[in-house]
Amino acid sequence: MYEGKFLDGSLVVDGVKYSTLSSAASALAKTRDGSTTSLNGWNYWAVQLPGTDRWDSMEHLRKRAKGQAPL
Repeated sequence: MYEGKFLDGSLVVDGVKYSTLSSAASALAKTRDGSTTSLNGWNYWAVQLPGTDRWDSMEHLRKRAKGQAPL
């Protein structure tokens, strides 16, 4: 499990700045043989919003922002 923070529009994980969720997920995830793979970061990352104890996928938050998912 990885933990990151958004800073100036980028996701920072372990001190490395990623411009997209997918580039972060793809760089951090490894296959069984140790290779990197291509991942959809919107599905890979989850966020816990301040004041809540619930985790939501970034994809769900994106759909909510577009009015395509319930609150």
